[in-house]
Amino acid sequence: MQNPYNITFGIEPSQYINRLSQYSEIVGEFNRDEPSSQIYLITGVRGSGKTVLLSTISNHFKENKDWIVVELNPERNMIESLAAKIYDRSINKFKFHVNEFSFSFKGFSISLSGEKQIVDVESLLETMLTYIKNKNKKVLVAVDEVSNDKEMKEFAHTFQILLRQKLPIYCLMTGLFENVKNLEDEKNLTFLYRAPKINLGPLNTIEIARKYKDTFNLNEEESVNLSKLTKGYAFAYQVLGYLLYRQENKTIDEEFLNNYDLYLKEHSYDKIWASCPKKEKDFLVALTKTNKMIEIINKISVSRGAYSSLRDRLIKKGILLSKEWGSLEFALPRFDVFIKNELTFNI
Repeated sequence: MQNPYNITFGIEPSQYINRLSQYSEIVGEFNRDEPSSQIYLITGVRGSGKTVLLSTISNHFKENKDWIVVELNPERNMIESLAAKIYDRSINKFKFHVNEFSFSFKGFSISLSGEKQIVDVESLLETMLTYIKNKNKKVLVAVDEVSNDKEMKEFAHTFQILLRQKLPIYCLMTGLFENVKNLEDEKNLTFLYRAPKINLGPLNTIEIARKYKDTFNLNEEESVNLSKLTKGYAFAYQVLGYLLYRQENKTIDEEFLNNYDLYLKEHSYDKIWASCPKKEKDFLVALTKTNKMIEIINKISVSRGAYSSLRDRLIKKGILLSKEWGSLEFALPRFDVFIKNELTFNI
């Protein structure tokens, strides 16, 4: 049988744990006659399941005859791509009438004869969306892994204009906390501050244990122990299941843990670690030795204010977790082991 666990980012595996609360919130809001927001931002650490949730919601709306779903590459000209894809996707939903408009631009041409040609891509979007609105249809734009670059800023400005004109366009974006924060800080994009944000934390470890128990025919104690090894980290849940499925003897020994650490390192932790500035790395290194605030402050030579700032940023990034006041721990499974190995072998 095919391995039911998938370690490829962005692909929904067969052993997928639904984030029903977040899914229902976004779908429910977008389906309202008068939504309080037409944009949602999904954030979370790499491997937390942002892309899978984006794909699941996009697929839901693709099956609805009243929605046109457009997926954009944030590294290309997003405004031109949006116009081209809205037109292309609309062919399957309905046909734009001849004489409605005509337009052409680099790489794409819309030539419906009869009317004076539109010369601006934003005007084209307004024309098409007005037509779509009159047809009682809606457009969902899905953008994965946004960042603060020229293409994204241009798209955000255009999207804001379309919202002010009360056109039926909705947007669902994913991004790392730091990238979303940088985009929000851009002047004239303050509407993003008001956009609802869903930060993907750990999966339900009880549900993880149940899935492992059913898949591998384990007893409750065994499945709970496996679940604890993942700490609810979505990618770790897939990696552990993937490795266990390949192993005839369903036991966790040192060799298994070494393979588990290797997969986490190569597919996720290396990139997470590389994205951390030096002070954040110093903080994380200190945390592998003590979780006492005053000792960490002394080890990395920062003020109490700087300590709090670093701590809060690492929590928002999804690297650290504070379950109660004064507590601090790694949110990612065996990330302390990863850091210690980095210090030992990457001198």
